[in-house]
Amino acid sequence: MSTTSSSDDDDFLMWQLSRRKRRFWVHPYNEDCTIHGNFILSQQLKSDEDKFQLYHRMSQNTYQLLLDLVKPSLTKQNTHYRDCVPAEERLLITIRYLATGSSFRAMSYIFKRGETTIGKIVNESCEAIWKVLQPIYMKKPSTNDWLSISQEFLQRWNLPNCVGAIDGKHIRIQKPMNSGSSYFNYKEYFSIHLMACADANGSFTTVDVGDYGRNNDSGVFRNSGLGQALCNKTLNILESVPLPGEEQFGQPFPYYFAADEGFPLSINIMRPYNGRALNNNRRIFNYRLSRGRKIVECAFGMFVSKFRVFETPISCSVQKADKIVKAACVLHNFIKNHDNIILNPTDDATNITNIPIIINQGRPNNNSTESREYLCNYFQKPYGLVPWQNKYTL
Repeated sequence: MSTTSSSDDDDFLMWQLSRRKRRFWVHPYNEDCTIHGNFILSQQLKSDEDKFQLYHRMSQNTYQLLLDLVKPSLTKQNTHYRDCVPAEERLLITIRYLATGSSFRAMSYIFKRGETTIGKIVNESCEAIWKVLQPIYMKKPSTNDWLSISQEFLQRWNLPNCVGAIDGKHIRIQKPMNSGSSYFNYKEYFSIHLMACADANGSFTTVDVGDYGRNNDSGVFRNSGLGQALCNKTLNILESVPLPGEEQFGQPFPYYFAADEGFPLSINIMRPYNGRALNNNRRIFNYRLSRGRKIVECAFGMFVSKFRVFETPISCSVQKADKIVKAACVLHNFIKNHDNIILNPTDDATNITNIPIIINQGRPNNNSTESREYLCNYFQKPYGLVPWQNKYTL
């Protein structure tokens, strides 16, 4: 018994001696972070609203509201060894990381905080932002919410019974260890999937993050929360109703999501006709559908232009990258909501003859084919057409 105890003590002593001793509790370069760190210097921007908005990616009022919401989750307790990083600085570090995509090492020099500290702050803050904002700015839509979204699509994009535009986006990441080709996509870089649904103003209604980059949009959507809810009929979407102008005599038409050819055609998913054999009616249908569907691409564009971290590979684990993406998505909604960013429709759209031809993702059933044909014919009727749609015919 004593021999075993002595051996354990020796092993513990050797482990203690082999540990690398910390040279500094706080590096001398970082000791004046409360005086010369970027957090202190950034306070001067409050006197200039334009520069403040460029630096923080939102107005002062919006930023203060965000801070008030997440501050309880970001506040830490001081210890006898050192003071904690204030919640205000934690939020700023996270926003600047999302806005610039700088490495944790580069940001450690700017904010005069340790590199590991910066990484931990970003991870914890992104988790807190999602946890606090998601129930408010990306909650599960109710039946009334879906109805409101449908009315907005009709008013802004002339697309009846549409409740959202869906698409996927590849988020660049560094190759995870021992992952093989799981995250290697057809664009020849490593990525995770962001599957999103956007409303008529470019806000995300649902997002699903983290699927393998090698998977296609159809498979990712099928496994996503939205895809599963749509399959199980738990989305709270209204029953079929006649299209506008046909309330008295038309047949009920289902509510649907607008998608591109990477998604399967179904009762609740409308995609363009294949480009191999198009007549003018189908060209107009493709234009009208693409006009509403492109809103999700606009949302992705605003999302990336505001948060430049997505222009370069994210140098984190997949789990941390998931948190970063979800935090940026809900911040996108938060900023649009409070800074009144509105997308204005135009008569211009991507030429429908340039829509890429993608191999069909499964054979559509007769009901979905008939529904698409019915909507195609609806766009030719006096109460269903728009004056400029014939520009997209041959």
